[in-house]
Amino acid sequence: MKKLGFTLLELLIVLVILSLILTLILPAVINENLSDMASFKNKVKSAMDQISLHSTEESICADFKNNSISIGKAKIPLPTPFQLTTFVKPYTLISGENHNSFCFTASKPTVAGFIAKSKDHYLIIAMFLPVGEVEFSETDQAEAETFKDKVSKGRILEWFNSY
Repeated sequence: MKKLGFTLLELLIVLVILSLILTLILPAVINENLSDMASFKNKVKSAMDQISLHSTEESICADFKNNSISIGKAKIPLPTPFQLTTFVKPYTLISGENHNSFCFTASKPTVAGFIAKSKDHYLIIAMFLPVGEVEFSETDQAEAETFKDKVSKGRILEWFNSY
């Protein structure tokens, strides 16, 4: 008698192996691809919470070369497809074209911002120190330039009032 198909035991073994593989691999693939921006926002907020919770003066850094920001000890890469272009705080404007990195420590209440660019839009990350509040905004070039101008001139409230 010829064997024409698989036995039930063979089919069950294959199903168990496939389910184990999918259980281990699929969540990592889905989380990595679908929540790149959400993951970035959570990491930034968590790092800022640590600074405000411990009331410590930690460095905030823009690493233009490696396309990441550092908040205290946390180094956070920007999500794809954004490229870090500018760091701004009152009376300070740092461009990624002229610098590899820039760090500062907030000794008094201030605002700091990062601007990242993708093909067709911008990401603004506004940080309020030492409170630890963070605001994210995906905008166009005009709004990013307005943010940069208002923060660098110490007039951040004007930007929030207009947007």
